[in-house]
Amino acid sequence: MTRAPWFHAFMIALGCACGGETEGEQIAIRWQLAAGDEASRDFVTDTGWHVTLDEARVSIESVLLIAPPAQSRGALASVTQWLVPVAHAHGGHDAADGRRVRAELLDPVVIDVDAERARTLGTVPAEAGDVATLKLTLARTTDETPDELHGHAAYVRGQAERDDVRVSFSGGVTLADSEPARRVERPIDFSLSELGTLTLGVQPSEWFREAEFDRIATDDAEAEVEIDPASQVGRAWAIGLRSPEAFDITWTAKQRTER
Repeated sequence: MTRAPWFHAFMIALGCACGGETEGEQIAIRWQLAAGDEASRDFVTDTGWHVTLDEARVSIESVLLIAPPAQSRGALASVTQWLVPVAHAHGGHDAADGRRVRAELLDPVVIDVDAERARTLGTVPAEAGDVATLKLTLARTTDETPDELHGHAAYVRGQAERDDVRVSFSGGVTLADSEPARRVERPIDFSLSELGTLTLGVQPSEWFREAEFDRIATDDAEAEVEIDPASQVGRAWAIGLRSPEAFDITWTAKQRTER
């Protein structure tokens, strides 16, 4: 089919405006797990406890980055889709609401707050374009759970102090295969492009935001207390573990070389 001259002029202008990538175009991106920092290991809770973590890990089963609803896309993107049908990288949609999956991480990973440097997971295919939602699934506790998690989906060991009370603690949260509340969802706002990097991290301060560590304190301040899941601290942690604010995801676009 012969294109009119105006069509070619439009597409040249469109390519300049979009930086050379079209929404839905197959691209390659990098995934990595964030390194720990002082703020993630040493913090004060909303209940006034100064918490210092010696260990903090959580296992993630999968991560999806979801495109905005179709009706929220800009006019330029809609015109592009009408004029230039593209082959999608994933060809899949999120089962919950039918929106496009721009990028996914489907191999279980463990985020370690004590890691000294970011852990690169490799380069994977994705779709160029805006993302609006992070959907993350916490890992089930199975026979294949890594040893570093001590048989749990998440594990911590540390100390909490407030006034003259000091508590040393350790323990984990276990999530069964049938656990319905393993999914965490939060809004995000960035656009994926070729060879950029997605960095996934965790904020344990959200896990213990409402914890009252004196509820598990013992007479022996030096003894390490195992967190009982039924205790106030155990319940607060189980809720905080599922908080959308407990997880970060950042996007770093590849710097383009000036010509």
